[in-house]
Amino acid sequence: MEFLDSGECWLELTDSWSMQEELLYFPKVNSITVRLNTDRPETIFEAQGNILAPPINSEWIVEMVRLAHQGKIPFSSKGKKNVIYGKPGEVSQKIIRILKKNFEEDYNFYPWLHHRLGLWKEIDRDFGFL
Repeated sequence: MEFLDSGECWLELTDSWSMQEELLYFPKVNSITVRLNTDRPETIFEAQGNILAPPINSEWIVEMVRLAHQGKIPFSSKGKKNVIYGKPGEVSQKIIRILKKNFEEDYNFYPWLHHRLGLWKEIDRDFGFL
């Protein structure tokens, strides 16, 4: 994290996971996602801080990095990524406020969807474990 925020890092290669979203909070660091597709297209189309580099071969990936370094890959046209997930720190604070409020109101949290849909039934069975 320190390197991403140091001003020395200008690009990160990722295979996806959460780095596409997390890199949006570092205004000077763009990302190249080395995959055929992404489940986070908003980082490409809305935030404009990420591109896909299909892993065709190693030369292709190196070429994408070279083009990015030369400024030939059109990341954000404004030179600044669009904020799409909220300001850093505000999203997590909002989540914590909501959870705290619900716990204080003795909200009944069921962690699994089958609980919330009423599909889970406790069965009173007396069986031993091996």
